[in-house]
Amino acid sequence: MIAKNPDDPEVNHILGIAYMEKGDYSSALKYMNKAKKLNPDNPKIYCDIAMVYLKKKDYTKAEKFANISLSKKPRYGYAYIILGEVKEAKARESAGPKGELTYNVKLIFEEAYNLYKKALSDPDWCEQAKLKMKYIKDYLPTEEEKRTYEFLKKGRMDTGE
Repeated sequence: MIAKNPDDPEVNHILGIAYMEKGDYSSALKYMNKAKKLNPDNPKIYCDIAMVYLKKKDYTKAEKFANISLSKKPRYGYAYIILGEVKEAKARESAGPKGELTYNVKLIFEEAYNLYKKALSDPDWCEQAKLKMKYIKDYLPTEEEKRTYEFLKKGRMDTGE
């Protein structure tokens, strides 16, 4: 397929996805980057590149490419899903091996939740966004925790700490 169509962006993109699914991220990026070069306005290519970086745990690059995708197609649900998954991955890493849900970890989960919420406006990604929101809602800070945090923060400011 690629031998007959080496400059077909769709062929390169599909091949990149296949390599990503096999876990060969280096080859995936090779073909996806070629697809991006051949079709620089396709937001899905940028999201799939972001997904490769997410799988590699390179969150900075994952966010970068998801945001480029949003610049090509504002309100693109797939990009918001990836950005949410990046936040979710960061929250899980911050929670450590014991899964400690500190207030700061809950705030990161809340960022993920809010990004998934933005994906609701894209009918193609709405259902996936709803599932992701449902899955992490128990990890969000409660209103009481937020009030307590604000109260303590205000108290520190009042005492000059």
